[in-house]
Amino acid sequence: MPEDLSTLWSDVVTIPDFPAPGVSFKDLSGILANPIALGIVVRAWADAVGPEHPTMVVGIEARGFPLGGRPCLWTWLWLRVAAQGRQVAARCTSP
Repeated sequence: MPEDLSTLWSDVVTIPDFPAPGVSFKDLSGILANPIALGIVVRAWADAVGPEHPTMVVGIEARGFPLGGRPCLWTWLWLRVAAQGRQVAARCTSP
């Protein structure tokens, strides 16, 4: 049975009218700082995309590097990190 993801919203801070009026910015720092919440998110992501049979996760720029590795460990996919036109690929070999 899938976990109830609605509880994760308590770790998300909404900043209204940022970066422009009428836009609500969702700050996910609370999820990133909570290992249990981050694990729930990664497992939910893996369950959601699994039927699509992805072959790679792309981590873009600074946040994508550490965050891209999390789903790779769960799914054994390739991780490609990309920044300013450069790319490096690596395969997760152990959880």
